[in-house]
Amino acid sequence: MRDEANRWFEEARKDIETADILYKNGRYNASCFYAHQSAEKAVKALLYKVNEAP
Repeated sequence: MRDEANRWFEEARKDIETADILYKNGRYNASCFYAHQSAEKAVKALLYKVNEAP
């Protein structure tokens, strides 16, 4: 389960980096989408970390 948590957290990190790049380039709608995706993936990572099913 810990490997799965790490995988989801890494995906969340990549999505928030993408959101930041999009924001800096004025692509606000897309930035919000990726920020939201990042938050969902981070929560999923947390749930896997504490051995709960997402």
